[in-house]
Amino acid sequence: MIHEVDAALVALLRSHLAPVLAPDLIAVVSPDEAEAQGKQLGLFPYALVESPSLKNSPRIPISPAQSRRAPLLLDLYYLMTGYPASGDALGGIVESHRMLTRGMRVFHDHGVLSGADFPLDLSPGLAALRWELRVTQHPITIEDLTRVWAAFPHRPLRMSIGFLVTPVPVLSLEFESTPRVLAATSSAHQLVPEGAR
Repeated sequence: MIHEVDAALVALLRSHLAPVLAPDLIAVVSPDEAEAQGKQLGLFPYALVESPSLKNSPRIPISPAQSRRAPLLLDLYYLMTGYPASGDALGGIVESHRMLTRGMRVFHDHGVLSGADFPLDLSPGLAALRWELRVTQHPITIEDLTRVWAAFPHRPLRMSIGFLVTPVPVLSLEFESTPRVLAATSSAHQLVPEGAR
């Protein structure tokens, strides 16, 4: 599912930035790979955690006789970074900031992803859930940003924006059979007020 989310985000950026940026210049890449490959707008997934607020979701009914355990729901964190198209120090920085702003606007205008936004086929079970993912800006401190970029010591720190994609479902493989109701009985008692007989 994580790969499908990556693909959906990149497809969204490519479709809305096509007039100003070639599709092959937008990718899910690390800062090290982005500069080496000449990308101009990169998404870097840097953290993946279980969504605590949705941990106790109810089971999903599959049929009258079977249910499925609720999916594992994840929060996926990305850094969006703009990169200069050339070695021009000032011009490259200005252009990279412009691309970063345009990418932010795309996610602002299209902050909810549904099944129709995914370029890859979803599994039938996930498509049946009619799942929606929300893309929101996630503030990241300069200390945390520095820690992420420290993993790439040969690349200069660049302005980056954090985004959160949630809830990313990973379908459970645990099913449970539910016994069907074969018969039902009922009884009723009529209460008559005293003196009404």
